[in-house]
Amino acid sequence: MVSDARRARVVLFSSLLAAGAAALPAQTPPPAFVATPLTEMGQSGSYLGFEGGLYPNGSNVPPPAHAAAGLAHALAIQPLDTDGNPSAAGRIALLSIGMSHTTQEFCDQGGLQPCNPWTFVGQALVDSDVSHTTLALVNGARSGQTAIKWSIPTADNFDRVRDVDLAAQGLTEAQVQAVWLKEADAHPTSSLPNADADAYTLETLLGDVIRAAKTRYPNLRCVFVTSRSYAGYAISDLNPEPYAYESGFAVKWIVQAQIDQMANGGVIVDPRAGDLDYDTGAPWIGWGPYLWADGTIPRASDGLIWVPEDFEPSDLTHPSTLGETKVGDMLLRFFKNDPRTRPWFLALGDVAIAPPSGDGGGAEVSITGESFQDGAVLTIGGIGALGVSVAPGLITATTPALQAGSVNDVVIANPDGTTGSIAQGFFADFGDVPQDHPFHSFVESLFRAGVTAGCGGDLFCVDANVSRAEMAVFLLKGRFGPFHAPPPATGTVFADVHPGDFAADWIEELAALGVTGGCGGGDYCPDDPVTRAQMAVFLLKTLLGSAYDPPDPIGVFADVGVDGFAADFIEDLYRRGITGGCATDPLRYCPDNPNLRGEMAVFLTKTFLQ
Repeated sequence: MVSDARRARVVLFSSLLAAGAAALPAQTPPPAFVATPLTEMGQSGSYLGFEGGLYPNGSNVPPPAHAAAGLAHALAIQPLDTDGNPSAAGRIALLSIGMSHTTQEFCDQGGLQPCNPWTFVGQALVDSDVSHTTLALVNGARSGQTAIKWSIPTADNFDRVRDVDLAAQGLTEAQVQAVWLKEADAHPTSSLPNADADAYTLETLLGDVIRAAKTRYPNLRCVFVTSRSYAGYAISDLNPEPYAYESGFAVKWIVQAQIDQMANGGVIVDPRAGDLDYDTGAPWIGWGPYLWADGTIPRASDGLIWVPEDFEPSDLTHPSTLGETKVGDMLLRFFKNDPRTRPWFLALGDVAIAPPSGDGGGAEVSITGESFQDGAVLTIGGIGALGVSVAPGLITATTPALQAGSVNDVVIANPDGTTGSIAQGFFADFGDVPQDHPFHSFVESLFRAGVTAGCGGDLFCVDANVSRAEMAVFLLKGRFGPFHAPPPATGTVFADVHPGDFAADWIEELAALGVTGGCGGGDYCPDDPVTRAQMAVFLLKTLLGSAYDPPDPIGVFADVGVDGFAADFIEDLYRRGITGGCATDPLRYCPDNPNLRGEMAVFLTKTFLQ
């Protein structure tokens, strides 16, 4: 029996053709497939004897045990560094896997960023509710890449995602923790209830894809699966009805296979799906947004319809810009509202801490941001803060006991799972460089930049001399960054510097750069203190090159004659604002004094870090 709604849809489709969707092929027939969305079947509805609903028993919500497991997996998602280690400065990668529809709706038909603004990624990037600090949205889907082309861990698609899509954002496979999976089997020929129906084939392939993804992405926690949208207007055999509709059963069955297996003590219940035990390594599997609606018949839950303009006129199968926008909207609503995505997908606004440094135990701090909730937990350096008081935009607390001379991540976790963080947000002061020390800010800057970690224990040794060996390390780390690694020492440059000696690699590289020629007689004198005059030369040559020739001196300092050693470098240092001398009235530089570690912090910060 043809319903009134069905007749109305045929009339509407015919009127659209007559009104001139001139780009539509003249042979386009009116839609002939009629079905009820899975979400509207309830407990009593069925399709060819198959139960509806997204989850078991006709329900559209996961059963309690599966919902709890999904939330536990979601709460385990956290920023990871490129090696997969927890880090507040790390990233959470949400990756799309799929074919042409997937890439069009997630990002762009060509697959590469920048994504079209109407797609899911395009909309998410300008949504202030979405995390833009830790979350990375990565489009791995590509046109033509159907399920079978992702079904083994060695598939070329996974290599391409690693080398192109992840690498473009500075990410690695270890940071992929969530996947949106939308797949199909191209050119199907057998529909339900046949024993060889494509829906069964797709279920098996989805299980293979999920296991392959977990192999490639060891930290993958959650996979959200979406079936095809409406294909009743299709004029291509790529994936028409009823196959698009029946792909919903493939997704339903792969999700239910995991639910049933876990309820059966980990023993596989559905052999088509294979092993999906999340206690032994599989990710948690749940529905993403369900996209199918019966053409122009509004879906009862949300009024969703599909009209011919939602599809490309060439095949009335692939989504047009209108269709991509529609799915992008649905994806964004899903990820912003599902309990398994909110904790890591949403932002708490810009979170800041004041002051950013202080005593490692008992310093009063204030955290500002948005949407803090009663019961929010504040940790600093992984340790719970003390005396926490929470208001929607402000958290006050005192710091826990922290290692002196350490930088610590600051993390706020709301009861609903949403989090905010400040990577290396709080610096616990060295015991000999308190907040009121004149060199405090410079020592903190130097430590945060990774140039030095102090002299041991809780101290910076702010008043200790800097040796010539230490100076080589400080200079090159200041110039090239904390991860710089010089070539191994040869022992052939200076008679008193041998391979294996402290800073030997750094000393020989400093010589290779022409910054130093040693202390005379073929030696470097690594243990001798650096004078303030020598420091002026070393700083500017490291910064500007060994050939740098500063302007002639004019006698700025009372104790540095124009003919004195390094006078031109010392005065250039003064003109650049790197030094103000060692005393005033008269202005003096103290060129022969040893350079202290506190003074070195000032020199290095002003030369290389500001």
